Amino acid sequence: MPGVEAVVAVLRAVSTGEAPSRAAVSRHLGAARSTVGLTVDYLLDQQLLVERALHDGRRGRPIQALALGPKAPLGGLIEFGPYRTIVAVSDLSGAILARHSVRTALACGPQEAIDGAALAMDELMDRLASPGSRITQVVASIGAPVNVGAGSVARSNNRSRAVPFPSLGWEEYPAATYLSQVFGTPAVLENDVHLLAIGDAAGLERDRFPLIRLHASMGLGAGILTDQGDLVRGVSGLAGDVGHLVVDGSSERSCWCGKSGCLSNVASIYSIGKDLGLPFGSEAGSDLVQTLRELVATGDEAAIRRIRDAADVVGRLAAILVDVINPGRLVLSGELIHLSSDVLARVRTGVYERSLPLSSRHLQVTVSTKDADGALPGAAQLAASLMLAPSGIDRVLRGGRPPA
Repeated sequence: MPGVEAVVAVLRAVSTGEAPSRAAVSRHLGAARSTVGLTVDYLLDQQLLVERALHDGRRGRPIQALALGPKAPLGGLIEFGPYRTIVAVSDLSGAILARHSVRTALACGPQEAIDGAALAMDELMDRLASPGSRITQVVASIGAPVNVGAGSVARSNNRSRAVPFPSLGWEEYPAATYLSQVFGTPAVLENDVHLLAIGDAAGLERDRFPLIRLHASMGLGAGILTDQGDLVRGVSGLAGDVGHLVVDGSSERSCWCGKSGCLSNVASIYSIGKDLGLPFGSEAGSDLVQTLRELVATGDEAAIRRIRDAADVVGRLAAILVDVINPGRLVLSGELIHLSSDVLARVRTGVYERSLPLSSRHLQVTVSTKDADGALPGAAQLAASLMLAPSGIDRVLRGGRPPA
């Protein structure tokens, strides 16, 4: 049996598409063909890889192409949303193989939501009809600050009043631990905007890093990647929770977190709806966005003015992030950004007018076109990296058994 490091190297080379044949793997790794051949033969025997003849139209023997096999580990992806839960299955390349949506909302609580996700995942795996394949890593996302070390939604110790968001019942619940128990495999819980940023990095040119994903939705959040493409989580996993930054110290507007002047009190869909007297709750949130779109379309002056104010604040926030991080790319997303073209224009203007020219000279500002995919692409990339880590592959080679 080859060493774990050799197995990881070959699987990574094949799954990324960098080396689709034995000869290509040997060149890519700078290893002898005989050494690579032993590892490939073992992976073929374990059905972690398959080898098929590939006819490219040229004379001679067909190329023997390597691909992921029927028993290659799979990632189980879960997106816990306010109004539904989406489950998906991904492979070692980070490709999403299948997905399914169920009407299980955050407000039902973590245990019911996780149990429902597990049932939906079982159905999805049955549909894939790949005997012997199994999920070896779960990555779940949630739209709330996450203490990654504890595997739970973080709780604000300064809360001054009830929080209207459906993730309230998830605070300090050991969601990652329960996910691991239910699925029988390692699991991580991650903030959704962090995963959005990881998804943005796939295939991105090196000169576009560092990267910032700024998401303006019911709240405000940012995902930050370093110049090496690594996610900035912070000591407790809470990096990027920009909604509670205070830019205007003169504001007396109190936030549920206990502070005054938080940006989320001005520049979020929730705050806009609240100021306009529109309904909001666990069942009304999606209707709130549609109502705002209709008000903009009909030229409602109060709504347009309030949305412009929010856009200006997001622009100021983006300019601060650009000055602090000096990114190569800033990706904007969220329902607020898509309410009107005017919002996007004002945010862009805020970035370039308020940030230092040296900070924004090489900056590329883009708008996400993958909002419908949510956090799934990033979750798939994270799952692939965890499955291809030596500990993840060692667990697969041991048949899921923990090390002795």
